[in-house]
Amino acid sequence: MSKQEKPKGKQVQVRIEADEATKAGAYCNSTVVTHTAEEFIADFLMVMPQPPYGKLNARILMSPGHAKRFARVLQNNLARYEQQFGRIKDTPVPQVEPGQVH
Repeated sequence: MSKQEKPKGKQVQVRIEADEATKAGAYCNSTVVTHTAEEFIADFLMVMPQPPYGKLNARILMSPGHAKRFARVLQNNLARYEQQFGRIKDTPVPQVEPGQVH
């Protein structure tokens, strides 16, 4: 089977439900990713410069296999975005250390 082919078999349609707050989403301008042997942990933060303040908006835990699939789909979407809208400028990484997440 080539990389482009999808496995054959019955496709399952999954109905996804979410409450209103989750559907509204949360803004993130900083992300901290760590891992153990069993999982990847992604903390999505909103960091404000004045006064230095940050808020953990979401913490997502995923298996290594799912983290790899997520990285691949994010990379593919970034490439499609740049094809449609042009190159995304690289910006400097903020010099803010998030410190402890509570």
